[in-house]
Amino acid sequence: MGKGIVKLGEGNWAVKDGNLLAAKETNSRFKNAEFTVTRGTDATYVGKDGLVKTASFYNLFSYSEDFENQWTAQSGITITNNTTETTSPSGGYNAAKVVSTDSTRGFSKTGMSITANATRTIYLKGSVGGESVTLKDGSGHGGAETYSLTTDWVRYELKTTADGNTYQGLFVDNISVGTIYAWGAQIVEGTEALDYQYTNGKEGIPRIDFTDNTDGHLLLEPESTNLIPYSEDFEQWTSSNLTPTSGQSSAITSSNDAWLFTATAILANVTLSVSSSGANTLSVFAKAGTQDGIFIRFSGSSNPRAAFNLSNGTLIGSGGGVTSSNVEAFNDGWYRISITGTDNVTDARIYVADSTGNFVSSGNIYVQNAQLEALPYPTSYIPTNGGQVTRDAEIVQRESIDEIDIPQEEGTIYLELKEYKQNTEIFNFDRSTSNSIHVGTDSNGVLKVWGYYEPSGTGTSVQVTLSANTSKVAIAFKNGSFIVYADGEEELNTSTFVWTPTDSIDRLYFNRGGYVASQGLSKVKALRIYKEAFNTTQLDELTS
Repeated sequence: MGKGIVKLGEGNWAVKDGNLLAAKETNSRFKNAEFTVTRGTDATYVGKDGLVKTASFYNLFSYSEDFENQWTAQSGITITNNTTETTSPSGGYNAAKVVSTDSTRGFSKTGMSITANATRTIYLKGSVGGESVTLKDGSGHGGAETYSLTTDWVRYELKTTADGNTYQGLFVDNISVGTIYAWGAQIVEGTEALDYQYTNGKEGIPRIDFTDNTDGHLLLEPESTNLIPYSEDFEQWTSSNLTPTSGQSSAITSSNDAWLFTATAILANVTLSVSSSGANTLSVFAKAGTQDGIFIRFSGSSNPRAAFNLSNGTLIGSGGGVTSSNVEAFNDGWYRISITGTDNVTDARIYVADSTGNFVSSGNIYVQNAQLEALPYPTSYIPTNGGQVTRDAEIVQRESIDEIDIPQEEGTIYLELKEYKQNTEIFNFDRSTSNSIHVGTDSNGVLKVWGYYEPSGTGTSVQVTLSANTSKVAIAFKNGSFIVYADGEEELNTSTFVWTPTDSIDRLYFNRGGYVASQGLSKVKALRIYKEAFNTTQLDELTS
């Protein structure tokens, strides 16, 4: 259906070098189009196996390929990025050319603080073969390795072993007079090199999440802080009539880090002091043991609280100003339960209960990963160990998009969503001043589509409010026509839309925020962009 398709998702997710890959169709052949992710922190997601995982960079270099701008070249060394004299091991013209006029000089990335075992690697090749280089740790403590280069790419290695010293980085030294090429530097903790991981300021890794969804979705979230300083160490909480035991193998992660909560008397609970105001959400992972109920609350003027059945994953009851509650099912009998309230929080509490929500004096349940957020809904788990931790918001974007042939004069955008929360700009398709299309939610979580255009220099817009729980949205646009379909129903069809393609569309964003809403929570299952404006029959077929 249609021509010039850009496709993202639909169960076919790919990540390379920290970028999210879409498929671009040109002349019936598909190539990759990369979307970059901006998020300055690690973040968790749920993998295909149902376990909670962390999307993180293990390459300790922030800039693994930008030798010209981010590494330091000594006098006698000249570095030029993206040489066309050779392709890199990745197949592109993204290697660096290094010219040496002094065989006692080199280039480095230092100023790091590494005290553990570490393995350093870098890809090098000579222009004629036989060139000599020496790899050092940059601090003079970790020894050195001297190599003779060939005219093929080789990944060279330097290991350091923790011995009380601090190691600084990587120094490619004593480069023979002449020309060599460099690509793909990496430092990882441990004695294994690991697969090479590209970094460019450690902007972020996309999260393809499989929570209650076998096809996966692109998880996009706002900034949030886990206000509980010990989210995984319940010995730091105050126990009352309860014995917490760590190291349980039945865990929601790949490690044996679940806890067994064993009641020794009635009102068995753990409590931790924590302070927050406004809308707050308390969440925890839990699984039935010999008992199959859990009761959670956070203290305030009305003490928001709720009880849940861990055998069937249902809410038993709630009270005390709880504005919402939620249960998410995971593998092996685990559930993530949460409550939201508007009280000022002074502490968080977790109780052992039975299947009807009553407190018990004996028996046990499994518990893991507690979180309190100053948000009206739970977001992905944020680990803490002695202090509060903040996860940054993320933006997934594609700028300078002319090479992926985005439609200018007319087109159709198809978006499939799994979930979205209030005040979230989910997707926008625009240029820097006008002519933009946005999909997002208002402060009540109602999904809307906005189309902005600028006839005669005055900003004008059309918009439409969609039905609750809409999942499939298609927008067909061209000069004199703007049509929106959602879940097989026509929601808007106007001829007043004025599209001015003289200023081209040059950006695609997920979760950018700032135009019609903010950065928030959304889960995107698919995106397609066509180079023609579909008619109503085609839009109905696309979204039904």
